[in-house]
Amino acid sequence: MSQDLSLLDTPEEVENTEETQQPVEIEEHTIKMAMHLSLTVPLELSGGNILANWKKFKQKYVNYKIATGISLKDSATRVATLLTVIGNDAIDVFNTPTWDEEDDDKKSDKVLSKFEQYCEPKKNVSYKRYKFFSRAQESGESIKQYVMILKKLCETCEFGTLKNSLIKDRIVLGVNNTKTRERLLQVKDLTLEKAVDVKRNHFQSVCRSRKKVHGLDVDQQEEEQNLNSTLIVGAVTTDVQIYNGECYVKLPVKGHITKLKIDTGSQVNIMLFKDLKKIVGSNPQINACTHNLVSYSEDKLTVLGTIKLPVKSKTDVEQELTFHIVETNQPGVLGFTSSRDLGLIEVIMANKREEDQTKPNRGKEAKKLSEELKEEMLQKYKQVFTGFGRLEKPYHIEIDPTVTPVVHPPRNVPAALRDRVKKELDDMEKRGVVRKIEEPTDWVNSMAIVEKPNGSLRIFLDPKHLNNAIKREHFQLPTIEDITTRMANAKWFTKLDANQGYWQIPLDEESQLLTTFNTLFGQYCYQVTPFGITSAQEVFQKRMSQHFSNLEGVETDIDDIIVHAETEEKHDHHLQAVLE
Repeated sequence: MSQDLSLLDTPEEVENTEETQQPVEIEEHTIKMAMHLSLTVPLELSGGNILANWKKFKQKYVNYKIATGISLKDSATRVATLLTVIGNDAIDVFNTPTWDEEDDDKKSDKVLSKFEQYCEPKKNVSYKRYKFFSRAQESGESIKQYVMILKKLCETCEFGTLKNSLIKDRIVLGVNNTKTRERLLQVKDLTLEKAVDVKRNHFQSVCRSRKKVHGLDVDQQEEEQNLNSTLIVGAVTTDVQIYNGECYVKLPVKGHITKLKIDTGSQVNIMLFKDLKKIVGSNPQINACTHNLVSYSEDKLTVLGTIKLPVKSKTDVEQELTFHIVETNQPGVLGFTSSRDLGLIEVIMANKREEDQTKPNRGKEAKKLSEELKEEMLQKYKQVFTGFGRLEKPYHIEIDPTVTPVVHPPRNVPAALRDRVKKELDDMEKRGVVRKIEEPTDWVNSMAIVEKPNGSLRIFLDPKHLNNAIKREHFQLPTIEDITTRMANAKWFTKLDANQGYWQIPLDEESQLLTTFNTLFGQYCYQVTPFGITSAQEVFQKRMSQHFSNLEGVETDIDDIIVHAETEEKHDHHLQAVLE
């Protein structure tokens, strides 16, 4: 059955058939069907996307009209039927005296045209095209987000068959990386698909400066870092040009020769799922993975899990390596650490200062905080080490209005976990982390649950779609080199960890509603900055930097606060200043 969304009568709808030659039987059949069919959802004109509401109503009504036989009736009957099911909001529009001729309100095509014009917003095509052609890729914005925004912007530009071609041209002009633009311009017969692939596969070649320093002592904090940690993949690319200086090696992995790319810019090892099946069989047992892999352009690479496998180099050095398993068409990757440990690469220090810093006896110069001072600080500043604090200024999450909100249904929770999930939600509510809400919201996210090794549960937000709409702060995060340079002469150190760091930043009321998530027990929203949103790391680092920037001998790296000094006396003074 054709589902033409136009409600205007067509010759096909009134075409004579064998059935239309028996009017009495058709009439009886129509009455019986109408008794069983009803269009219970009226046209919603008082809120939301009116044009989208109209399109959905049209799709439902055209099927209703055909199924009940209303399409065979005269125009006045069709109008009466439409007004019966369309709802009170639309009746008010119908009663507005804007008809061209006296009997237009009884003509089906005129009535439908009136509703069409009412629901269709006034278009300024020139302005829409201006918005499209002036949109450049923002700093920190992934290619996936950029393309999605361009596609959204061009929906009302009336580009027709040129749409994909113009999006491709806008990507070339709008990318914020000069080298990527040069690569795009070198591609023969560039299409939108090729442009996206080139940009997505332009992976960062050096990632050491972005690696985070952790080292938490509490299991719960370690798990929080794992859940939100991001590892940088230096290069997983379809390009194997010689000028890129790419090196490949064939090594026995559990006895099977496997081709891997040596990538000193990657923090992890990567193996293709198809290669893994050749090594361990068609049903490999892999472990769950809690971190993401991201590219230079911030695109995430889906990880199926991790597995440890023995790898032997040509120098007979054997190591048990952890591989992240993915499904791509690119070669596997051997990261910096594994390549070095297998003797495949040699690290040559650039100068004597770097060489001196790597000497084993250098670490022995660092002085340890005395147990007496440690206990004294814990007692004197007991309130600082209890619970989690709150910064004064609430954070307002900026949203891109061109991104359509997404509403997720509640995820199913195993019956065995439901009581424990409810208990954890109640505890988070008592602590002021979340609150229950009743009002409708545009964004509704999913709830994710992780069971910790000690058997307790951790509930967190899964803002997969919300992250596509969040505008990031673009705050420059400190690098390891920046921090270590400023601590070069220090001998006394203390590292403090901000407990539940992101939760220390409250959200304003509007932003709280953006974090709404569905549960089997109703809807909740966060009152504090949740783990997982794309802007959380930069916002937290910015607040930490602002808070401690005027203190000497203090470095901040996300939720780590490092106090350092050349002497014990200075160190203790710096530490007290931080705790004050």
